[in-house]
Amino acid sequence: MDIEGLLRECNIDYVSYGQHHHVTEGWVNIHCPFCSGSRNYHLGINLDKGNCYCWRCGSHKLSEVLQEVLKISSKEANRLITKYRVGGPRIAQEKANRKVKIKPLRLPPNIVPLQKNHRYYLIKRKFDPDVIAQLWGVQGIGPASILDGIDFSNRLFIPVYWDGELVSFQARAISNKEPKYLFCPKERQLVNPKDIIYGDPDGWTDRVGICVEGVTDVWRLGKKAFATFGIDYRRPQIRCMAKIFKKVFVMFDGGEVQAQKKAKRLVDELSALGVDAYQVVLKEGDPGELSQEEANRLVKDLLKSGA
Repeated sequence: MDIEGLLRECNIDYVSYGQHHHVTEGWVNIHCPFCSGSRNYHLGINLDKGNCYCWRCGSHKLSEVLQEVLKISSKEANRLITKYRVGGPRIAQEKANRKVKIKPLRLPPNIVPLQKNHRYYLIKRKFDPDVIAQLWGVQGIGPASILDGIDFSNRLFIPVYWDGELVSFQARAISNKEPKYLFCPKERQLVNPKDIIYGDPDGWTDRVGICVEGVTDVWRLGKKAFATFGIDYRRPQIRCMAKIFKKVFVMFDGGEVQAQKKAKRLVDELSALGVDAYQVVLKEGDPGELSQEEANRLVKDLLKSGA
């Protein structure tokens, strides 16, 4: 099914994988028409089947989404779906026959040591820029930084390593710019970040880890932590965790119902693979918003606990 063609024809704003931290590979996200509050691409649409899922309010039919967004009848919504389902098998076969051009890993131009604007952002988030640069290899991206048509200008450059090798990167906005997160273009990644976990393996030698959503959560909690790049973890990441850890504390963002549902599900899936897994629920906010003293105390208490 040509979901992106449908969205373009209907002038529905959407983001693809790598353009926003809410988007999982194989999906595109739009602003959920059923949710109140911030419009932040909460609703995902599967590119193959057209399944719709909002991480705040749950599952919806594609026809219902189109009706609500476009203010059209059920009949008109189904006509649109039928139109873009026609030729689906042919399009899929053409894609399968098309050779995928893999480009070498390449970084955005104008990567620089942390500048005043990057440092200000980190200090505002209560991080020490020099420590973050030293421990995690974080640098700044200056102005006029375009890679494969994507604007990476004025962001944090966050390298992603696996088995000691730079395999991808994430670029984090330091202003209100959207999308907040950008990944290395998919065809340039040596490894998809959603197939691995982010963190420092030197902190996992005792096979105990704390699973969090994002890189800033890891920075705050330290080397015992690792991130899945959002709550939409994937099977390869679960396999990584089961291979590396004997015990995992899952600590997704507090106050987010869907995040806690995903955390509970991850605990169950890890437990089924023989990992001693526990859900840790913060009252509100994410681990990255804790003070360093609070974070240090939390990690110490978790590691001391018999849980």
